[in-house]
Amino acid sequence: MTTIYHGWLHGSTDSIQMPDIKFNYGYIKGMTDNTGNCFVGSSSDVAIAGTTDTNTTTGFVIDSNEVLPVDGPMNLKDFWYICDNATDDLIYWLYL
Repeated sequence: MTTIYHGWLHGSTDSIQMPDIKFNYGYIKGMTDNTGNCFVGSSSDVAIAGTTDTNTTTGFVIDSNEVLPVDGPMNLKDFWYICDNATDDLIYWLYL
């Protein structure tokens, strides 16, 4: 039997750690009505593209309505996110 988790991550212009949920496979998606991008990275240093002088902290960009597949097993809390605008949100679907 498969357990499915889903949730909504409110946009933030500060880096935010994602919730503590273990999963085997899932998706992280930008909301359809986002006016900017969200960026997902592996540390609290995740930054919006072009705001730092190094690419090591720039997160993976998730455009409006774009989907990032994530293959596990892993924990969602291993990811951090930041958005262009506080109104740009992410949603997730995770399968255990």
